Amino acid sequence: MDEIDEFLIRKTLNGGWTITEPRHVQRDASSANRSYVARNANGDKAFVKVLDPRANNSLEEAQEQLSQFIYEKDVVGKCGLRNMKRVIRGLEYGDIRTPAPFSLSFHYLIFEWAESDLRSQINLDERAHLAVIYRWLHHVAGGLRTLHHNEIVHQDVKPANVLVMENRTAKVGDLGHAYQHGEPRSGILARDPAYLAPEILYGRAADTLDSRRAVDMYAFGGMVCFLASGLSLNAALGTELAHMHHWSIWRGSFEDALIYVRRAHEVVIEKVIAELPALNKDRLSNAIRELCDPDPTVRGHPANLQGSGARFGFDRYESLFDLLARHEELERRRAN
Repeated sequence: MDEIDEFLIRKTLNGGWTITEPRHVQRDASSANRSYVARNANGDKAFVKVLDPRANNSLEEAQEQLSQFIYEKDVVGKCGLRNMKRVIRGLEYGDIRTPAPFSLSFHYLIFEWAESDLRSQINLDERAHLAVIYRWLHHVAGGLRTLHHNEIVHQDVKPANVLVMENRTAKVGDLGHAYQHGEPRSGILARDPAYLAPEILYGRAADTLDSRRAVDMYAFGGMVCFLASGLSLNAALGTELAHMHHWSIWRGSFEDALIYVRRAHEVVIEKVIAELPALNKDRLSNAIRELCDPDPTVRGHPANLQGSGARFGFDRYESLFDLLARHEELERRRAN
């Protein structure tokens, strides 16, 4: 533990929560957030995210980090008020001040407890876990559906931001990048290339609600692809593209690059399909094709494209992964 940990451990927070220990989770080296475990008088556990005011090189950076932290608090609070059951629930918010003469403020958010994130739960070599994976994807699709219905876009969908709860359900977490339609201050689109949609990789701005929803859809599809096949869609796409057509080199428009991206994408999708489990392979491969179409104008379920349901809607994928989980569970029972 360092001096900040020593200062925060045993501090009592709003709601009667007391920080008991650091929580060691993988995080971006540039992040100003620290993680802790808290307990209340009943012994219940909670997760605490603390903003470290000393992690910035300038006053402007510190102000921006605080503004983003408070923005996340507001998004989480809105989700709680609207009872989004598949989105992580915030419990309390506050700040702890150090004594004079330094008088630093450590702002914190307290969340309901999650055992881990999806990234650390998955062992792709154990196909027995497929029923659980599909169930978690069903839950994630439900979380994204409710966010989008409330005109909130996650903007950083990936396994590390899916939280696995103690009852083995999954919830969408980490709303620090979320976009709220109509809000003067909003989240910044995350830049993780592993799950970022091609149009963004090639420099097109996501400047409308639907264009942002399309980015969430592609990221969810990339997660489905990785969890079901073991292959990273964007990593394979980047390898398949000719050097001159790669997003890091290309200087033309996304529209001009799309023909090359689509050709490479088709090759990659065939490799993904070859790695999919046999049971419900057609359903799963169709879903990956729809969710991950490189052209956002034709991305999504065919029925939604024809106007039957919300554009970039997740309702049909929520139902699909419920069905796939049930089929896999039944198959496992038969095998046993």
